[in-house]
Amino acid sequence: MENFVRDISSGAAKEISCPESDNKERQICRRNLWACLSLNKA
Repeated sequence: MENFVRDISSGAAKEISCPESDNKERQICRRNLWACLSLNKA
C-alpha cells in the first residue's frame, strides 16, 4: 500500500496495482487514481 500512496503523492499517471480488481475496475484505476484508492479501501 505504501508504493500505491507514493504514486498518488507524486501524481504518477501510470498503471497502479488494484488487487482483487476486475478489468472494469482497472480501467477506472488508470483514469482516476482516487477511484482506485477508494477501491483499495473498500
